[in-house]
Amino acid sequence: MTNAPNLLIVDDDGTIQRLLVMVAKDFGWRPAVAGTGEDALKLVGPEIRAVVLDHDMPGMNGLQTLEALMRKYPSLPVVMLTGLNDAETAVRAIRSGAMDYLTKPFELKRLFDLLEQARQEGKTHLAPAGRIPAARKASGSKLQSANPQLRTLLDQLAKAARLDTTILLTGESGTGKTYFAREIHRLSPRADESFITVSCPALPRDLLESELFGHERGAFTGATVSRTGRFEQASKGTLFLDEIGDLPTELQPKLLTVLQDREFFRVGGSKQLETDARVIAATNVNLRERVEQGAFREDLYYRLNIIEFHIPALRDRKEDIPTMATGILSEIARKRETEGCTLSSGAMDILRDFDWPGNIRQLQNVLERATAFAEKSELAEEDIRHLLTGRDKGPAITLPADLHGLTLQDLERNAFMHAYLRTGKNKARTARELGISERSVYNLIGRYGIK
Repeated sequence: MTNAPNLLIVDDDGTIQRLLVMVAKDFGWRPAVAGTGEDALKLVGPEIRAVVLDHDMPGMNGLQTLEALMRKYPSLPVVMLTGLNDAETAVRAIRSGAMDYLTKPFELKRLFDLLEQARQEGKTHLAPAGRIPAARKASGSKLQSANPQLRTLLDQLAKAARLDTTILLTGESGTGKTYFAREIHRLSPRADESFITVSCPALPRDLLESELFGHERGAFTGATVSRTGRFEQASKGTLFLDEIGDLPTELQPKLLTVLQDREFFRVGGSKQLETDARVIAATNVNLRERVEQGAFREDLYYRLNIIEFHIPALRDRKEDIPTMATGILSEIARKRETEGCTLSSGAMDILRDFDWPGNIRQLQNVLERATAFAEKSELAEEDIRHLLTGRDKGPAITLPADLHGLTLQDLERNAFMHAYLRTGKNKARTARELGISERSVYNLIGRYGIK
C-alpha cells in the first residue's frame, strides 16, 4: 500500500504531534500518530520504517514501549525524546535498542536528519540494526562528475579513504560535505563500523563537551548515571565533526589531546579513556583566518588539516546540474513512493543558468517544492522560475526610518531577519555578514520562531 504510514510518532502532547506530522510530511514521510505506548504497539507493523517516541507518557512510558517494540521488531529505528539532562533515561534508551535520543527542547532538523539516516542506511525490520547494507559498500566510489576538478578530487578522496588519517573538508554551506564524509567512511576499512556525526554549532558548550567526551555520574545536575560520549561510541569507526570552526575555544585543547594521544577524560571523570575513532572534520569558514584572529588554535588546525579536500561550489561545476537534478528527482519520488518528475529543456536551462548561492541544498529545496505543487509529471520553466526569483520569500524586511518606540530587541530582530532573508536563509553567510557565530544564528532562529 503506497499510502500506508511509514513513520510512527508517539507522544501524548497534541501540539507536538501536529508539529511533527506537518514537518514529517515536508520530508516525504507518511506519519501516523499514537498518544500512548499501548496505542503505538497496536499501530506498528512491517510497513513502519521508523518511530519517534516520547518518554514521559501516561500508562506505558517510553522505555517500556521501546522494550516492547524491540522484542517485536529488534531492528526498527527508534529515536527517543527525553527531558533535558535526563541522562539516565537516555542511557537506558540506547541500551534498550534506540538508535539515538534527543533532549527537549530539540532541533527538528536534527530529528529528521536521524530519521533520514535510518532511511538511507536501509535500517528496516529485516536488516540487522546498525549495519550498512552490502550494496553500499561497493569498492568503487558512487560519486560521479563531469567536472574535471571534481573528478580529480574524487580520485584523491578514494585513495585518502584507505589511509585512515584525519581529513578536513572545506567549502561553502550546502556543497555536500556530510555526503563526502559518508563516502570516505564507506570506502574506508572502517565501513562496517559506526559513522557518527556531531554538529559543533548545534549544542551549547556544556552539552557539546558531554556529547563528545561523555560524563560521569554527578558531573552536573541531572547526571544520575555515567554516559559514553561520541568518541567512545565511534571507536573503530568514524566521527564526523561538522562545522568545526564553531568549536568553542575552551574545548579545542581537549580535542587536540584526543587527536594527538587518542586519550581523553569524561566530564567529571578521573579515569583516562582511549579511542580509535577516525576523525573527519568539516567547515564552511576559513580556519586559517580564524587562527590569525586568535579564535582557533594553530596546533589544532594543523592536526586537523593533515589532508584537506575543498568541495567546489555548485556554480563552479554547473555541468553536473543535469545529472544531479535527475538524481534528486528520483530520490524524491522514491521517498514519496510516487512516479518521478522530469525536467523540460527550458526548466533545465533555468537550473543551469542560476548561480545557486545555497549550493546543492538549495537545489534540493527548489526541486522538492517544485514537485510538491506540479500538476504535470514534467516540470516546466514556470514551475522553477518563480522559486528562484525571490517572490516566494515574502516581503523584504527593512529597518524603519522612524526608530521611536522600538526596543533594542525590535531592532535586533529586524536586522537579523533582513540579513537572513538577503542571504537566502543561509545560516553560515548570515553569521559572517552579522559578525556572529553560526550557533548564534541557530539561537536567534529559535528565539524568533522562524520555521
